[in-house]
Amino acid sequence: MRSRFPWRDTSEDIAEQGHPQWETPGGAQLKADKAEQNAKEYSDSKLSAHIGTGGSAHALAVSGGNAGFISGSDQAKLNGIEPGAEVNQNAFSTINGISASVKEDTINIEAGVGITVTPDPVNKRVRVTATGTATPGIHGIEHTGDGSDPIPEATETVSGLMSAIDKVSLDSTVKSLAELKVHTPRVYNVVEYGADPNGTNNSTTAIQAAIDEAYANGGGIVSLPPGTYKLEASTLGLTLWNYGVSIDTNTGCLVLRNGVSLMGSGIGVTILKTPPELTSIFLANGSNTTISDLEIDGQWVSAGAGHGIFQCLVENNNDSVITGSRLRNLNIHHVGSYGIGMENGALQDVVIENIHTYYTGADGIDIKNRSTIIETRGITLKGIYVDTFGVRSNLDGQTGLDIRGIVDASGVQVVNVGRSDVSQIGIRFRTLSLSVGAEYWGRRSSLSNFYIKSKDSIDTGVVGVEIGSPDVSITGGVIEDCYVGVLNSGNADGASNNSSISQIVVINSALYGFRSGSGINNTRYIACVVKDSATGFRNESNNTIYIGCSTTNTTTPLNTASIANPTQLTIGCNFGFDFITLSFVTGGRVAVEAKGGSTDIDISLAPKGNGLIRMGTHTSTADAAITGYVTIKDSGGVTRKLAVIS
Repeated sequence: MRSRFPWRDTSEDIAEQGHPQWETPGGAQLKADKAEQNAKEYSDSKLSAHIGTGGSAHALAVSGGNAGFISGSDQAKLNGIEPGAEVNQNAFSTINGISASVKEDTINIEAGVGITVTPDPVNKRVRVTATGTATPGIHGIEHTGDGSDPIPEATETVSGLMSAIDKVSLDSTVKSLAELKVHTPRVYNVVEYGADPNGTNNSTTAIQAAIDEAYANGGGIVSLPPGTYKLEASTLGLTLWNYGVSIDTNTGCLVLRNGVSLMGSGIGVTILKTPPELTSIFLANGSNTTISDLEIDGQWVSAGAGHGIFQCLVENNNDSVITGSRLRNLNIHHVGSYGIGMENGALQDVVIENIHTYYTGADGIDIKNRSTIIETRGITLKGIYVDTFGVRSNLDGQTGLDIRGIVDASGVQVVNVGRSDVSQIGIRFRTLSLSVGAEYWGRRSSLSNFYIKSKDSIDTGVVGVEIGSPDVSITGGVIEDCYVGVLNSGNADGASNNSSISQIVVINSALYGFRSGSGINNTRYIACVVKDSATGFRNESNNTIYIGCSTTNTTTPLNTASIANPTQLTIGCNFGFDFITLSFVTGGRVAVEAKGGSTDIDISLAPKGNGLIRMGTHTSTADAAITGYVTIKDSGGVTRKLAVIS
């Protein structure tokens, strides 16, 4: 029987297939070779089914998974590995012709002129940058302006090389921009320094710390976010000066320095609460300083004499020039002395606007020039509302707005003026005091668009506006219920000469609507009206002119002192009695006419001393018959007749 495994056939197996016989060595070798050949042929035909794409092919080995046959591509990789190769070596072969000397060699990338090399290990990269500072090589030089192949210069529409002229211009512009200083003030939030906007804890130290740091850094804005801030006495221990008198800063709360601004978030939104005996804010000089958008509550009722804002000097020098102060959008109330006192040194370029003061012990706002040689000027006040001032007892002559220096005030209202026991003035332009200094008055100031009202017209010490300085102009206002509406006066040192008073309406004045005191010269009243008053206009001055003025329901429209009568002139006025007008009639003709309520009104042409009336041109003629006469009166009032010859 033939074996089913032919590659295992032996000589015995072969012998069993026929008659047994003895084998020679050669025969045995032939049979062995035959067996080997049979085995190879069998394996080739059977095993090929288990590889490649055969029907019983085994799966390939998977990395990190099951074992299997190796693929042809993996075999090619193995064949490509050189003997002695190692895994994951940092090496290079050749870069730009530079070959590695060892298997862990290093190559450096070096910067050059106009080239920087910046390694970035995190992102595994190297950045090579051309800075543009390198000198052009031979090829580059050929393309500059003097080269053999220059690139054209740039125009406004076509790019190109920068010309030498443009380079100079660019350098000049860059230099100018570098020198241009744009200053954005730093803001210091007081809450960050420990201030309590809930009004529970004392915030004085925290706010002062912010002010002091801003000052140390050259200035800035100290910001007060919305809230109520409780203030107590300052602990700085500094000395300030008020007209030669030292003031300790512990009599106030905050000390604001030059160049530092204190800004809240709005009236009624940011509130400073101060004990009534303390000044809320001392302005230490106050140059280039702003206080704005906040409310000061001094909590004063009757005791204490603190100010709202009071400006003093750092050094005892009344000729110090203070410039650039700004007070805006403030409500200051219930303080024992001034609402605002700007009154040390020579104030210049000062703006005070949108201010409301209420219930102050002394003046509402006080502006003073303390310098003896330097003029205070450039002070602007607008949008001022003063209500109830001078409340503290035993203070006489208090004022809603008191002015020394050259001040332009507009949009001012002062109400509830007056007390029965003392005198008060709504707005005052202070008189000269030579004992203090030649500049100590309010000359050359102006007031417009104002309203003043007294509490009670019978308070005998109430004056609406008092002009004590020369060259003052007031126009466009209403004064109501004041004992005297406008008082034009002066003193032994100086008088309010050359004042212009126009378009003022005075209502219900118990004594005078307007009064020009003795010793005053050259006052002009233009289009002023007095109604419902005792006396409309009282004149005791020289060279007073009334133009277009009138009175209504006034007991005495015009009361002129005998010393003033020779130089007084009224033009186009209606004082409720007979008056004269000068008017244009037609071309070549004007008129001097008497008007008034009387049926018959004489017009007097009265020369002074030996002076005579001059009329027309004399023409000689022969004797002529008298044809009539014209009736006149001489200066004594005696009726006379002028003969008429034709």
